Amino acid sequence: MPRSSRNSNPKYASAAGFSALSAAIAVFSCFNTMESHARTAPGASPEPANVTPMAFASHTLSVDSAFDGYNMDEDALVRACEAAVHAYSVSIVSTSDLGDVPIPKGYKAAVTGQWSEYWKEAITKELAGLVALRTWDMVPTSSMPPGSNTMHCHFVFDVKRKSNRAVEKFKARLVADGNTQKFGIDFDRIFSTVVKSSTIRLALIVAAARDYNLSQIDIRQAYLQAELTEDLYMRAPPGVPAFDEKGKPLVCKLNRTLYGLKQAGREWGLLFSAFLVSWGFVRSTIDTCLFTYAKDKLILWVLVYVDDCLIIDNESSLRSRFVTELGKRFPVDDRGELEWLLGVAITRERNSHALSLSQESYIKDLVEKYASHVSAGYTRKYDSPMEEGLRLSADDCPAAGSEAAEHMAPKKVVYMALVGAFLWLANMTRSEISHVTSQLARFISNPGIIHFNAAMRVLI
Repeated sequence: MPRSSRNSNPKYASAAGFSALSAAIAVFSCFNTMESHARTAPGASPEPANVTPMAFASHTLSVDSAFDGYNMDEDALVRACEAAVHAYSVSIVSTSDLGDVPIPKGYKAAVTGQWSEYWKEAITKELAGLVALRTWDMVPTSSMPPGSNTMHCHFVFDVKRKSNRAVEKFKARLVADGNTQKFGIDFDRIFSTVVKSSTIRLALIVAAARDYNLSQIDIRQAYLQAELTEDLYMRAPPGVPAFDEKGKPLVCKLNRTLYGLKQAGREWGLLFSAFLVSWGFVRSTIDTCLFTYAKDKLILWVLVYVDDCLIIDNESSLRSRFVTELGKRFPVDDRGELEWLLGVAITRERNSHALSLSQESYIKDLVEKYASHVSAGYTRKYDSPMEEGLRLSADDCPAAGSEAAEHMAPKKVVYMALVGAFLWLANMTRSEISHVTSQLARFISNPGIIHFNAAMRVLI
């Protein structure tokens, strides 16, 4: 098909497409123009470049535009694609590097930054989904009952990555500012739970030993599926008109739970668990997010972590029937065989009944994010996560108002984030840091420099 007849399609730039284009550069010797196109922000004019071809294409709004000015025949393109098959294993896609896609901290930064076209597309998709579900009704501010509270809202942005750290998609999520809710007016009970990490590990062990099938699904816009019983009001989201045609102010009267609401997790958990129980699952009394189904030697287990579900079964037809019926009630993404769960890469060898978990990507992210906080005295690796003989004590916590407290003030947030990350690692794959992490967690409210240095040692 002539290239002039092809329409631009952002999804065309898949991993295989990137690899094919990288090989095409070498075939056609068009290094400079292709690289310039890859390094230019969407909408900007490309500048001359003189670099190697294998760093191509962290974004391609139109693959066709990368080839503008070149006369290519069909055979040449076929040869390039054939070469890409061999080059795929060593291809470099710049979106797999963490620093290539900075995460905007707000709506304005997202719609005006380098990757604005991708973020705008994600915002449009999020708002379209909210409107389709009739998440809210726009009502005049004057219609709010006396004493009502008006919550704020904002967008949260992120990129979803594959197990090889390549970008899968840009994500924008509208979040209600739950901290602006008022107890007794906007919410009452809020408790919800997720499956325990120990339950996940135990279920995986049993599945590997008994050769059960492992797969994963997730529920799209899970929190939006539950309906609200309270009358909640929220300011119009960024990008949504906040005034009617007469210039009168409008607010959103929420019909469904929204991410960020204090009661959203609880309402979704009640709704989803009710569906599972009605389907025939039995809820575990030890871990209430473990649901088991057993009938005529058929086994089906579902482990629920908010909107992510790990499915374990010994009969594919039963699993298919369950996912089909679930899809009739909720929007479901069937991700097939389990390879990636909650940031953990899972590798399985069924012949040897072996299964391994890896958080390498998570650890790399952590080290890169906090590398600037590592002092010169901690530039080498250690055999143990904690210094031998070190005893962390409350006596090492700085006194309020002291010089040490002022010195630690900017480090406190880093310390809290690191301890939280260490707890997740210790619970999932790195049990050797469990002891030191439990010690560090004791001083999370007022860490001293000794506690901070101990955390840095665990990091490196």
